[in-house]
Amino acid sequence: MKRWLAALAIGACVAALAYATSRAVQVWLFPEPDPRTIAVPTRIGFFWRAWVAFYAGTLATLGAAALRPSTVDARIGQLILVTAIATALQGVFLP
Repeated sequence: MKRWLAALAIGACVAALAYATSRAVQVWLFPEPDPRTIAVPTRIGFFWRAWVAFYAGTLATLGAAALRPSTVDARIGQLILVTAIATALQGVFLP
């Protein structure tokens, strides 16, 4: 049970990192707002970023579950710190 909880925590961190990274890439490549947002709400960038983050988090969860628990436990603290810093920076500079 502990292995899956740690894997789920890693997956959540990777999902947050994937979302922050995809938001930064979107702002860098497409700085102007999308005019299709009003006409076609299913194409809003948030939904696509959320799906990509969910996919990356799921893959990371499955990958972390396959690792040895000692490897996961050794790196989870660092990953949480990096995730907190990246999401805070994304929230401040790229709202």
